[in-house]
Amino acid sequence: MENVYIRQLFLKPPKIFGKQLQPLSIFHVIILSAFDNPFIVGGRTETKDLLLALLVCMDQYDPETRNLLPTLAKFDKGKFLIWKLSLYLRNHEDAMDSFEEYISDYCDAPEYWSAGGEASRVFWAFNLLSCLMSSLPAYNAKQIWNMPLTEALCHKARLNEENGAKLVDQEEMKKAREQIDLLNERLKEKLECQK
Repeated sequence: MENVYIRQLFLKPPKIFGKQLQPLSIFHVIILSAFDNPFIVGGRTETKDLLLALLVCMDQYDPETRNLLPTLAKFDKGKFLIWKLSLYLRNHEDAMDSFEEYISDYCDAPEYWSAGGEASRVFWAFNLLSCLMSSLPAYNAKQIWNMPLTEALCHKARLNEENGAKLVDQEEMKKAREQIDLLNERLKEKLECQK
């Protein structure tokens, strides 16, 4: 058994700038991707990217209210501005490193599988969401939307194997793995620079 199945059981999301993050989930990946956030899609990160990523990752999806960012809605505008200003006055590098490590930890995944044929052109996170919603009757929509990403990827690998898949990377999953590898490389570079 790959270590990822064991490691995902012990992941604990960090607190960054005093704000507790939720386990990185499909919901977070989709929302951050919609905003072209470089923590997910790659590219140079800035303080504003960290602020958005923290706000998104402090929340969970709630299908009943369909409120994408309930924590943001609860913030008093004055408190929000003070918190935002405090971000600019603090050490961003440590927070950026912590957030990149958080993403890297939750994006660990088992080997991907394919049953042959052409890979799906659907965005990988939506593909994963759809697969889990149709294949895991013991979980409700809220649980799947908020499931830690590594756990979701482990379920997907098991489902694919159950359906007779063979060990082959799919194009869309390859892209996701490349994004994860890019994040890991950036994290390693920052750690090496600090030495």
